[in-house]
Amino acid sequence: MPLDRNRGAGAVPISSMLHTLCSMPDTLCTLLKISTFAALQTQRFCTMLSKSSEYAIRAMVSVQLQNWEHKRPGVADVANHIEAPVAFTAKILQALTKSKLLHSAKGRGGGFFFSDDDDDVTLFQIVKVIEGEGIFHRCGFGMKNCSDDNPCPLHNQYKVVRNGYEEIVKKSTIRSLASKIRDGEAVLNSVLD
Repeated sequence: MPLDRNRGAGAVPISSMLHTLCSMPDTLCTLLKISTFAALQTQRFCTMLSKSSEYAIRAMVSVQLQNWEHKRPGVADVANHIEAPVAFTAKILQALTKSKLLHSAKGRGGGFFFSDDDDDVTLFQIVKVIEGEGIFHRCGFGMKNCSDDNPCPLHNQYKVVRNGYEEIVKKSTIRSLASKIRDGEAVLNSVLD
């Protein structure tokens, strides 16, 4: 069951879990608190991006795939393709268009598209538009003033993960991800049994 309270139905509220842990015998309680904290931090490492950024990246890949098929998808087409709510997808696509990472046209033959003159968009550019660069400077322990001079207990380990992730998103592009999907090396949406 997910531990993140922002991950939807079935999630266990962290406050409820900590209350349960604190009512246990001291030794067991301490061990479980440490294990739970480690699990929460591991989950934080694995989910560095917000849902908005995840959907934005998937939406851009969807548009690229459909553009290669000489289609200009609308909001509903993209939302359906990436399995996201239409209204949420519309807001994301609007932000990406406003930032000029994506183009749109209204009317017949309209939809979202990349221009042939556009540079390949990196994941970093998308994340920067959706949630800013702060994600690449946050503390893995949740401290506001964590730094090399004032490190949290996870600082050195998390810094490596965070910096590695930043390098990945700076090198990864929409076309490279879309190519993997087009070539059958990856999928964009859930695989049905």
